[in-house]
Amino acid sequence: MAKLIILFSVKVFLFELMFPKLIVFLAILPLSANAAINNVQVFGATPNDGTDSTKPFLQAWSLACSSIAPATMWIPRGTYLVNTIAFSGPCKNAEVTVRIDGKIQAPPSNYWEIGNFGNWILFQGINGLTINGGILDARGSQFWDCKRSGANCPRGAV
Repeated sequence: MAKLIILFSVKVFLFELMFPKLIVFLAILPLSANAAINNVQVFGATPNDGTDSTKPFLQAWSLACSSIAPATMWIPRGTYLVNTIAFSGPCKNAEVTVRIDGKIQAPPSNYWEIGNFGNWILFQGINGLTINGGILDARGSQFWDCKRSGANCPRGAV
């Protein structure tokens, strides 16, 4: 009987030890299944510090779009400031994913430029694009405050 209890205790211990690791593995499996993961942080995007991450986003996009295998542009957790940006194709593969685990945010005082440009973030000429998750914050409250005031405001981005 004691041998059975010890064996059961070892199995429970191993399950408790391995189960959290299994959950983490299964959570990242869809991300790692793609042939190419292009993390914007590798190209210099730094979250939560207020610096412009537009260039690192474009570099990560360029690699994802030029890959002949399915590719992902990955935006990890955190808030990334991005100015007006255009992600253009055609891409060399028909499975390009933009995975946003964080927040992409427009600069705080740039609603005039974004409003006059017409687009803050633009995806064009891309077949097979998938965008998953995340938050896009164009800081529209400043724009709408301007509109409510009756002042001369930009036409707004779409």
